[in-house]
Amino acid sequence: MYKLTSLLLALLCPIISFANEVYSIKGLVTDNENRPMPGAHILVSGTSLGVASAPDGSFLIDNLPSGTYTLNTSFAGYNTEYITIQVPSEEPVLINLRPAVYNINQIVVTGTRNPKPLKDSPVLTQVLTTGSLEAADMPEVATALENTLPGIEFSYGAYGSNINMFGLSGNYVLFLRDGNRLAGENNGNIDYSRLTLLGTDRIEIVRGASSVLYGSNAMAGVVNIISAPQMDPVSVEIYSRQSNFNTNLTEAKAGFKLGDFVSRTTYKYNHTDGYDLNDLAYDGRTLERTTTHRLAQQFRWTPGHRLEMEAAGSIFKSHVDASLPLRNNKLNDDKDIVIGGKYHINRNSTLEAVWHYDNYRIFEKENQDLSLQYDNRYQNARLTGDIKINNSTRLVAGVEYQEEALEAPRSRIYDKIYNHEQVGYAQSEFTVNPNFTLTAGFRVNFISDHGSHTTWQSAAMYKAGAVTLRANVGTGYRAPTLKEKHMVYQAPTSFPIYVYGNPDLQPETSLYTAVSAEVSFTSLNFSVNVYRNSVREMIIEVMRPYNPSQDPVMDYYYENIENAEIKGVELIFLWKPVNRIIVRGGYGYTHSHDLKIDRQLTGSRKHNGNININYGFRHKYLSAINLQGNYYGAMTRSIYDQDTGEETTDDLDHFTLWKALITVKAAQPLSIQFGVDNIFNFTDPETFATFSPGRTIFVSARFSL
Repeated sequence: MYKLTSLLLALLCPIISFANEVYSIKGLVTDNENRPMPGAHILVSGTSLGVASAPDGSFLIDNLPSGTYTLNTSFAGYNTEYITIQVPSEEPVLINLRPAVYNINQIVVTGTRNPKPLKDSPVLTQVLTTGSLEAADMPEVATALENTLPGIEFSYGAYGSNINMFGLSGNYVLFLRDGNRLAGENNGNIDYSRLTLLGTDRIEIVRGASSVLYGSNAMAGVVNIISAPQMDPVSVEIYSRQSNFNTNLTEAKAGFKLGDFVSRTTYKYNHTDGYDLNDLAYDGRTLERTTTHRLAQQFRWTPGHRLEMEAAGSIFKSHVDASLPLRNNKLNDDKDIVIGGKYHINRNSTLEAVWHYDNYRIFEKENQDLSLQYDNRYQNARLTGDIKINNSTRLVAGVEYQEEALEAPRSRIYDKIYNHEQVGYAQSEFTVNPNFTLTAGFRVNFISDHGSHTTWQSAAMYKAGAVTLRANVGTGYRAPTLKEKHMVYQAPTSFPIYVYGNPDLQPETSLYTAVSAEVSFTSLNFSVNVYRNSVREMIIEVMRPYNPSQDPVMDYYYENIENAEIKGVELIFLWKPVNRIIVRGGYGYTHSHDLKIDRQLTGSRKHNGNININYGFRHKYLSAINLQGNYYGAMTRSIYDQDTGEETTDDLDHFTLWKALITVKAAQPLSIQFGVDNIFNFTDPETFATFSPGRTIFVSARFSL
């Protein structure tokens, strides 16, 4: 802790100087029909300054020294506009926004770790905006990812969710909140109920190995959930959704901006009584009764145009009431703290320092007594520089210190064990000409248990009119978790099953290559991505030789024995055929091959796809109707014989799920949605191809002020 505190203080103490004479700029934001646009966000690029336009579309930005600036203006459903201005100036700035089906000028950060318009990112990045998710009533991050991107699927169990992303499990997917890694895992997955969409600006998804910028786990991809800035003087938003099984999701957000100070508070409540997919005593599947609470607070202070400081934190609790035999009630909790500062050296270069602390725990409950079962603590201090070297070259470089601690009595880890990691990385971007960009970078990790490890990646982008071509090649790695190395876990089953860790495990490595083509017009955006991901030294559970007549215990242990190759193609489109209809969808083919035993990786599907159709009305009350469809191809799964321990495979049948909803504008700040999920009432109580309980009815309401 002393190391982290000392490093943080060193990082957050730059010598800061400000210009003595400052000016103001004023302007007006209108749409393509010259109507005022209230609530548009106007940011001064390269500074900490930004405001929201007033009800009449006007805006005023203070405290700008003389010079040349770029205004970045955005509004949901419109193309982001960039305007260069000179300060001081007596003339008001006039900004005209145009409607856009796909905002290619939207700022993204995940693929290169420096902000840039989506069209200029050499790393293929998919962006889910909250506007499109609200239209389809996708209130949870898991639902949003699964329903909009082919190749991503969540399966649900009694105590949590499991993701499969482009043929790889949750061990290989890195989830970030504003660039910060989340602690804790269950079966290789984070607790997805910790994630919230209210107060989120967008979700950025980068496929393939991103270990150069983000380290371990980023082998299948990175999902970065990015908070919306608080621009309005006062804002209030409440969302509530009610459906079958007494399932209720309610979120609330309140924020204000007072001069240089910003505050925002969010709260999430989620409850379900749960359900059984069948009534079998020992081959049943149950979603347990669960209640979660999450409270988050964020403060931001911008004392000048160069400096911005932020402090944020959240607390989370999840109560799970077990109904299955051999399982206990659980309480999961988490405390998360982020303290950071950003210093704009000039309008083209930035230094950022962040300290992040995250502590996730699992308790078993019996009456009022709690018994600690799992305690995972993660701390990270980092300093990142985004530097413009010259007109054609940018450099992103950083250093990090990470500490992870684990105590897990349920896995017989009774005393805290630690892993320390020192990191250095650099990535350079070279603009050959306005149409051709190259990127290359490397990362060096020194891990206390495994020594040093180096990864690298490179990317290229070429633009020709409406067509953008991208190519990417890079290496990834995943260090064994503390649990995989040291656990001794007895599964809660009717017959004895043990899983043993292996202290001799080595990091997994991968080589990822991809080429993509994107075509973007006013009413159509279409992309195709072809990729190959080769994973070496894959860590899997291996069963020791089993003879139930001599010993009824099944023993599993972790080994680096598998090599896998994942190849696939993905097509995604967004189309506006006529004025009030928007169609979006995609198809994914994934060939996940286990090279050792020559078969499809279990838990993965070769084919999947989705489509969403939204029709908007010009009516006083009726706003839109929305139809969502998902196709799930056949899935390969493993089956272990309880008597012999022999492993066989089986393919679950393909199926489709459909959802329809209608949106009604009850009043200016209030909208209501009525819908039916799983319209055709598809269930699978025998092989559990889906965890859906069947047709459900829901109603949701959103109040925004």
